[in-house]
Formats: sequence, structure tokens, C-alpha cells
Amino acid sequence: INWPPLQNMKQAFDDVAALGLENQVTELDVSLYSDPGECWSHPPACLPDLGQPVPNDVMRAQAQRYRAVFDLFEHEPSIKAVTFWGYSDKHTWLTSIPVPRTNLPLLFDANLKPKAAFWAIANSSWQP
Repeated sequence: INWPPLQNMKQAFDDVAALGLENQVTELDVSLYSDPGECWSHPPACLPDLGQPVPNDVMRAQAQRYRAVFDLFEHEPSIKAVTFWGYSDKHTWLTSIPVPRTNLPLLFDANLKPKAAFWAIANSSWQP
């Protein structure tokens, strides 16, 4: 929900644009977990499963993160495309990697119902 820092993203976009290239954001999703880096190489370091249902404050934080990321995208003229890793939480790789656990990183739930994250992107004044 809070990684990478927005300033790091902006710097990466600026570095690419400085080369005269366009930016394309690909495979975008926002994990519910802010795992330490060693989680990927040492699964016991991963944060525990949030369970079902995921707490509302976590889903609200995800929506706010999507909005913040899209605010950045909207102010970066070098960004020409944004592609998501998928569209529905029903088919996300993050439920099994780096460890099996509940993760709902996309804009639509498993029943294709738009989540708060979708509405946060679709309407910049919407508040989760």
C-alpha cells in the first residue's frame, strides 16, 4: 500500500523522460501488504494474512494509494500508457506469491464488482 515511495516513482519517470523516452506503466497492482524486502527470499519474514474480510481501513488505504499514484501519473506528461496486472482479484498472482494469503490488489473484486480503488481512480474527488 505504501511502496514504492511516490518520490521514487516520480524520479524514475523523470529519469526516463530526460532520455527523451516515454514512460509506460505496466503490470500495475497495489498489494495490501507492505512486506519487508526479505519477504521475497525468506517467506517467514512476510506479514501475516489479513484474513477475510479484509479490514475496511486497509481497503481504504489501498484506494487512497491508487488515487495518489494516479495523481502522479496525471502530472507526468511522459506517461503514455497505464496497464494493470489484471482486472479482477479472482485471478491475481499475489494470493500465492510470495506466500499464500488474502490479497486483493486489483480494481474489481472476484465477482467483478468495482472496489473503492476503482472509484478512487475514476473520480478524483471520491472519498473512500
